[in-house]
Amino acid sequence: MAEETAPPAKQAALTRTKGERTFASPLARKIAREEGVDLAAIEGTGPGGRIVKEDVMRAIRERSEAPPSAAKEALPGRLIPMKGIRRVIAQRMSESTRTIPHFFLSVEADMTATLQLRERLLEEVEKKAGVRLSVTDILVKVAARALRDHPIINSRVEGEGIRLVEEINIGVAMAIEDGLIVPVVHAADGKNLIEIAIAIRDLTQKARSGKLSVDEVTGGTFTLSNLGMFGIDTFNAIINPPECSILGVGRTVEKPVVEEGEVQIKPIAWLTLSSDHRIVDGATAAQFLQRVKELLENPYFLLS
Repeated sequence: MAEETAPPAKQAALTRTKGERTFASPLARKIAREEGVDLAAIEGTGPGGRIVKEDVMRAIRERSEAPPSAAKEALPGRLIPMKGIRRVIAQRMSESTRTIPHFFLSVEADMTATLQLRERLLEEVEKKAGVRLSVTDILVKVAARALRDHPIINSRVEGEGIRLVEEINIGVAMAIEDGLIVPVVHAADGKNLIEIAIAIRDLTQKARSGKLSVDEVTGGTFTLSNLGMFGIDTFNAIINPPECSILGVGRTVEKPVVEEGEVQIKPIAWLTLSSDHRIVDGATAAQFLQRVKELLENPYFLLS
């Protein structure tokens, strides 16, 4: 049966009270249901005020052409311009989520040995270099060693190929007043723990004072983001393009762990690796993450 059309002279819309039945043709109802149009808000131009196809189509056109809600525009509050570092962050993160197929792998690591190593070296490092050794310093050394063992994670997409980067430069995500910045520890695999601790201290001071050079925020091949100090357990970090992966580290928390049938309380931290699926698959990323876990649980390998 053909859809009825409105008569030449538009009829006056019927006034409908709350709960009153809405008269509409089957086709009009079908279109309204598919397009999410409220029939009760439409004036029918068909016989007896019946809503016909053209009435629904007109409502759809008016909805698409309507300007933004005045209520939304008038919401009170302060507009913060997106500029400087914040603008760069927004652009890079949008590029990353739009162009890089992310996937995520997580594992728990026993931090007992890492914390013991830090305590053992704390006084010695402070005497020699005047810097307090942190867990982040050790994590950078661990990541650099793991990248040397798994070079595919230290790569990037280049044209139609994959570039294996020889340098291992670890970016360390830092929160500053203007947003997030990622200064880079260059040649991290060639530095010992004291040298890494000094480098991160200097980069942190420059980041807070806004004195980082271009070289100090470029050239990264892998990024470490440690949010443990903020009480975060686990998170999926966004890859810093053009890098292949980023390691997210949560806080260290004492948890019951069963070993050889006995329950022990140990300091445990979540490690989450975000990777570019164009470059690596799950098994490859898992092997790298297991290597990071192994080094954290046996960090004395780092001193060899």
